Amino acid sequence: MKKQPEIIKYEGNNEELFVKISLDECTYGSRIIVPETHNAVFLKDGVLMNVLDSGAHDVFEMKKVGLFAKKPTACTVDVIYLSKTAKLRVLWGTKQQFDTRDPITDLSIKVGGSGEFEVQIGNPRKAYLELIGATKSFSLQELKERLSGRMAVYIEEAIAKAMREKNLSYDRFSEHKNEIAENVKAILAKMFAEDYGLKLFSFTLSRVVIDEKYIQAIQDHLKSIENEKKAAIAEADRRKREDEERVRAEIAEDKRRREEERLDDKEWEREKWLLELKSKDYEKYLEVVKALGIQAQEKAKRDEDKEWEREKWLMELKVKDYDKYLEVIKALARK
Repeated sequence: MKKQPEIIKYEGNNEELFVKISLDECTYGSRIIVPETHNAVFLKDGVLMNVLDSGAHDVFEMKKVGLFAKKPTACTVDVIYLSKTAKLRVLWGTKQQFDTRDPITDLSIKVGGSGEFEVQIGNPRKAYLELIGATKSFSLQELKERLSGRMAVYIEEAIAKAMREKNLSYDRFSEHKNEIAENVKAILAKMFAEDYGLKLFSFTLSRVVIDEKYIQAIQDHLKSIENEKKAAIAEADRRKREDEERVRAEIAEDKRRREEERLDDKEWEREKWLLELKSKDYEKYLEVVKALGIQAQEKAKRDEDKEWEREKWLMELKVKDYDKYLEVIKALARK
């Protein structure tokens, strides 16, 4: 019985990236129907004939031999319908964590990443030649494995670069995920188009992964640095207090010495005058001695008030302007 011509058409729901239809014996008069939503790669006897746009297309062309037309013989036909609109969502993740350095502590660490991306067929011929080939049906896992090796290099470089340039440690990855993803997307979009005929619609970095042991190592290192800083501050404070105490002691000793010298001179003059007064006018001498006792008490109180005012002023100056305070202290020590 003579085999009837075939009408080859797409009957899917346009959710698949591509569908392959094969006929082992396709006869003259057969046609390929391509819907508006698709392109079609047409192969005859395993040879790529054309990439078909939407519409009806004859499988065979009538050939003339002399004055007569000769019908072509039957052949095998493969038609791969490639969707113009379907997007393929693929989850990705680095197979292994890669080596880098924490920019804060300079410790060697390993990090990884995961996320998802969406692709669409942009160049049907290239997508067929480089991606689909003789595959009977599409496999997400197959595409993921094919692309992940290429993606890993760019992802590793982008994460490591962001860590270096923005001084990012593990606790700040989440702040810059979108920025890192955009950098990777621009690079991958070019690679997908040139190598696989795919359009990259979205690329996200859901998380950057780092093992707990590296986090603990970073935290321990930071804690050690913090303890060293605290120890250095404590030592600086101790030396500062010692310097202040030494300056105060020097001022007090100098003050005491000068006061003794001043009192010695005045005391001698006063004692000499009192002795002369005593020999000349004893009653007057007694009145003067009594008066000097009252004045001495009043003077001591005034000196005490002045000393308090000066100490109060020095304390206020120390809080407001420590450098000025040290200058004043040194100046007082020289007097």
